[in-house]
Amino acid sequence: VCLKNLSKIFPIFMLLTNRRQLFLLLCYFNTVLTHKLTTISDSEASGLNPRVYVYDLPEFWDLKPLKLETLRTLPAENSEIFGTRCEHGLHNEFATHMYSAPIIMLWRLLRSSQYRTFDPKEADLFYVPMWPKQKSQKAWESRCDKNINLEVERRLKYLNEETAHRHFFIVGKGHVKVGGKCNAWWKNPTGLLRRAMRFAYSSDYGTSNRTGQERYGPYVLENERDVHQLGADVLVEDRQNSAYPHLISIPYPSSIHVSRQSLNKRLPMDWIPNKDSRRKVLVSFVGGAHTQSTFAAPRKRLRQDCAKAEDGLCEYFNYNHANGVFTCGLHNYMSNATFCFQPGGDSPYRKSLYDSFLVGCIPVIFSQYNAFVAPWHFWSNHRINSMVVLNATAYVSGEFDVLAYLASIDPVRIRKIQGTIAQHAHRLQYALDDYPDDAIDIILRGAWHMAKTRELLTLFPPSDFPE
Repeated sequence: VCLKNLSKIFPIFMLLTNRRQLFLLLCYFNTVLTHKLTTISDSEASGLNPRVYVYDLPEFWDLKPLKLETLRTLPAENSEIFGTRCEHGLHNEFATHMYSAPIIMLWRLLRSSQYRTFDPKEADLFYVPMWPKQKSQKAWESRCDKNINLEVERRLKYLNEETAHRHFFIVGKGHVKVGGKCNAWWKNPTGLLRRAMRFAYSSDYGTSNRTGQERYGPYVLENERDVHQLGADVLVEDRQNSAYPHLISIPYPSSIHVSRQSLNKRLPMDWIPNKDSRRKVLVSFVGGAHTQSTFAAPRKRLRQDCAKAEDGLCEYFNYNHANGVFTCGLHNYMSNATFCFQPGGDSPYRKSLYDSFLVGCIPVIFSQYNAFVAPWHFWSNHRINSMVVLNATAYVSGEFDVLAYLASIDPVRIRKIQGTIAQHAHRLQYALDDYPDDAIDIILRGAWHMAKTRELLTLFPPSDFPE
């Protein structure tokens, strides 16, 4: 009977003659599907699209207008969506708010002919837009102080045993920044809400050793082995003692956005590495001091090294964004540089990381947090072929000269890195409309694959398999 039912999903199961064959085949499917969750292939854009039902929950909104269809009519350049188009900045550059991922997802789905469905019966995924407006930490605390956060489950009328794992939330912050009564649907959900997927700009590596303060993980994360040991299993079935169940990190919205009208899938940005792999400046650093954060430890020395560097080696722009919005034209600093420093700030993660990729500036990072962030969006071996990963502890202690190291990198290697970034960077941008393999497309396809994989693991839990 079991094999007969499974034949509806995988006809090949009917060819099996014993339990060992069944076990080996399930291992194979688990490997294949899990790999797809790590890297969603470009070729999948030619397949079917998941159908997404968008909940209309104005009681959980903090933006105007409150009607879905009115929001749908707003132009991309609205300050609540992508922000104003930069007249004197780079082509395709907008003044995009760094916390805008939830509202961009909502706006895109409302306007989409490829993904949106009005019929919950045919939906593959269900988007629950909770407090989607771009906002500061204080604004989040205000929203999460409302008792209505405790009522989310009963207000989702299509949430049930069959659909719970296909629901998803998006928070436009690091995952640890949302607390209070929002924990009822975000950090410590109960019941069916535990099965929903969650997306934020950060990954869950537990808490640091600092008593009483919840953090993203260790203040120093420089060993890949620690990443794998501390990282949460997003596929594991819902354990009541696990925080942030089914959390996956996604990119910050960068300031670069293209439309399908300008579609050139492999090179959607308007820059291509020229014959001279080195740009006007060797390395650029855009950012403030963040002196109170341990994650920002390299920043002080980076500013010192840039200040005493010869012309053409390092360009530093002391910049603190205003309320999450980056000034138009700012990215000229990155587009003129071969490398861009991307140290942590008040968190290990940076919007600027994605900006640098999308203007063709090779990121230089100082921890494994940014090497493993947004696992669905990055491409194979990107930690080797698309960025420079340095040891923050060694750099801060003066063990090497970072400018001398970057200057010594073979121009042939630099050009290869630039070419790889040019080929794949479109995966990191939130496009203005339905665009194959952009950040929105990859989130939705990844969520769809994850839901289907969890269904398979529910049918055949690992505990049922022989050791």
